[in-house]
Amino acid sequence: MSSTFVAPEIGWRWVWSSGLFLGMDLGWQFVLSDKATLEANGASVGTQQDVQDQADRIGKAGVPVLGLLQLGWFF
Repeated sequence: MSSTFVAPEIGWRWVWSSGLFLGMDLGWQFVLSDKATLEANGASVGTQQDVQDQADRIGKAGVPVLGLLQLGWFF
């Protein structure tokens, strides 16, 4: 499975005068394009098609993006 996506985020960052910061953010991953390929030896054609259909469906679904903790230092 491979996909191209964009994931806009909004968040908060707390910065101290020393340059140390903590942050968190929340966003959503929007799929722009996807490709799912299934290679299964010995599986029935119906089973392969069912799995391929589910992979295609899941590949088009967006997912939440959550950054619970960011820690860093501004120079």
